[in-house]
Amino acid sequence: MSNWIYVNVMSSGGANKEGANALRSCANLVSFIPAVGATYQVVQSVPVSGCVVDVTDKSTGGSPDSFRREAVIGGCSP
Repeated sequence: MSNWIYVNVMSSGGANKEGANALRSCANLVSFIPAVGATYQVVQSVPVSGCVVDVTDKSTGGSPDSFRREAVIGGCSP
């Protein structure tokens, strides 16, 4: 039996760009089947546009084989 877990990662913040406040928020949803005894690191990055989350197995340095990004409607703004 597979036990999928779902991780919902959300962030918000602001920056002062050229004298104006720029607010931004992001939401990501990922899923994977964790291995017994494994430890994972979840990191959300916010490049110039969009946002992305990655899950890394701390012992292998790679994503779990079952890792997938789930659809999120309205996940990032602007």
